[in-house]
Amino acid sequence: MIKSRFSCLQQIIWVALSLVLLTACPAQAVQVHGPPEGLYVHQMAHVLFAIAMIFLIYTLHMHPVGHCQGWKYLKISLFFFLLWNINALVVHSLGIKLPEGAITGKNLMDQALSGPLTWQRWLFYITRNDHLLCVPAMWFMMLFLKNSYHEAVNEKKELEVCKKT
Repeated sequence: MIKSRFSCLQQIIWVALSLVLLTACPAQAVQVHGPPEGLYVHQMAHVLFAIAMIFLIYTLHMHPVGHCQGWKYLKISLFFFLLWNINALVVHSLGIKLPEGAITGKNLMDQALSGPLTWQRWLFYITRNDHLLCVPAMWFMMLFLKNSYHEAVNEKKELEVCKKT
């Protein structure tokens, strides 16, 4: 009886979740900054974020907290976040310099780069793929957090064993 109720509840949840996901509308979650103040503030935020990454990388290099794998993951994550910020500064700067009509399409997903394809337009196109730097940064940050959690659990177990003896 309990098993059939659970499977019925499970089926209801799957149907509800499927309906929510299949009938979802596009979120349009891209924020456009109004010219020129929005872009200036956005660029300053990238500069401050990059400075923070440099500071953290330098601090962790000069004063290592630990030598386990987790701290290495953190350093790699910070490095990818630094590269992502530098990339974002470049792509925003190139986006300003592109002439009107260099990018066709109204929506972000419909945009395309139009010719003539100069080195600036190619660089803009390549650097626009910033997720190639941001996703690995988040991945290594997740590995750092996971590793730190497992270390904390192991330390707690060791302390409990020491208290018993």
